Amino acid sequence: MEKNNKKFGNILFPPILIVAGVIFLLQNLGLLTGSAWDMLFSLWPLLIILLGINDLIRNRGIVGPTLSIGFGLIFLLSNLDILNWGAWMTILRLWPILVIALGLEIFIGRKNIWLSIVGVGFTLILLVGGLWYSGGILSVGESDLDLSNLQISEFSLDMGVGQTTLILPNGQYQAQIDGGVGQTIVHLPDEGEIELNVDGGVGEIRIYIPEDMPAKIYVDRGIAGLSIPSSYDKDEDVYTSPRFSERDDHVIIYISQGIGSIVVREE
Repeated sequence: MEKNNKKFGNILFPPILIVAGVIFLLQNLGLLTGSAWDMLFSLWPLLIILLGINDLIRNRGIVGPTLSIGFGLIFLLSNLDILNWGAWMTILRLWPILVIALGLEIFIGRKNIWLSIVGVGFTLILLVGGLWYSGGILSVGESDLDLSNLQISEFSLDMGVGQTTLILPNGQYQAQIDGGVGQTIVHLPDEGEIELNVDGGVGEIRIYIPEDMPAKIYVDRGIAGLSIPSSYDKDEDVYTSPRFSERDDHVIIYISQGIGSIVVREE
């Protein structure tokens, strides 16, 4: 058991150090814009990919590594804005690939590491090919809701799978957004007293707050990266913008996310 744990650590720890070192080096040389910590948060799916590689090397299976590496790649590409979160609708239709992976594991898996690598590679190629062949990855499940010209006292939205962009109006109201699988983008107004609850499932929650709008954010997350403006004060899982108590206008946000990422930006 101790020997296996040592191998596990040897596989995971060096790549993490290498990636972190490269990011900080590029930032110090002025070749990387933005925050290095934000970049590190966006790369958290690499841990899932490494877990899948570790599982492949140790157990020589195909189904488990395919799931870990496949989902890790999808999360990583989504975090880097290479793959749209609306692609999750397509991914759900590709579940027969897991049946193929199971058949390959029974037929060639757990016998030879190279055969297992070929099996995992083949199923990942099927996944990528399925995403490409389905087409419309960047437009599947996308919806835009502009409420900026409305007067509301309460608002509720239930999402399914895909990408939703929501522009909220000025005023005094409560808004509830229940996410499913995909990306939720919310643009807040620069005036009003707003209480916003966003419950996400799998994907990304991205919230844009006007620079002059005071905000307090309560965060509850599982396996999710987090990026909050550096000017906000942090008290455990509560983040408060400067001069929050000095203005009547403000927004209070409650964010809950299971798997994915949470991004808050000023605009």
